[in-house]
Order: sequence, then C-alpha cells, then structure tokens
Amino acid sequence: MGTVVLAAVCVFLGGVLLPPIARKVGGLLAILGLLGLVQERTWALTVFLVGSGFWLVGHWSFAARHNAHFRSRIALALFEVPPLQWTLPQYWAQRRRTQSVAAR
Repeated sequence: MGTVVLAAVCVFLGGVLLPPIARKVGGLLAILGLLGLVQERTWALTVFLVGSGFWLVGHWSFAARHNAHFRSRIALALFEVPPLQWTLPQYWAQRRRTQSVAAR
C-alpha cells in the first residue's frame, strides 16, 4: 500500500511541476501498459493506471495554467465531463461570472 501512495504522490507532483513531460511519459506508460495487458503481464495494470494518471494530471495542470486549452481531443472530452470539469479553476470562475450576471 505504501508503494501505491508513493507512486500517486510522484505522479501528482510530477504532473503539476512538469506538465509536458507528464503528458508524454504518461501516454507512453499507458500504451506500454495496454500492450502488457494484451500479453497478460502481471505488471501491466499498474503501469497502465500510473501512466494514465500521469497523463491526466499533466493535461489538468496544463489546462489550469493555460485557461483550459487542451493538447489532445481525448483530454478535452474527458474534462468536459462534470466531475473532472469541476476540478478546473476556470470552470468555477465562469460559473461565478454567470451567477453575478444572472443576479443583476
């Protein structure tokens, strides 16, 4: 369990601090994990989940810093779903603007 927590912390910090690297390395790990799953390797699910998390956090960090512009269509589609959309600061800023206009 400690290894999983350490991996999650590394993924989050790496994704927030280095979004371009996180997106590329995470995507590569996710693809390698999928290939491993096809070959029924024991490590494949862990690599796929860590890679997907790294990729997702990298896209989130990039979008949070660059006014919700995404580098891939997959990330755009994922972050338009309400649970992930709620994590972006731009969503809440837009919601406050809409509510203040409606209140006038």
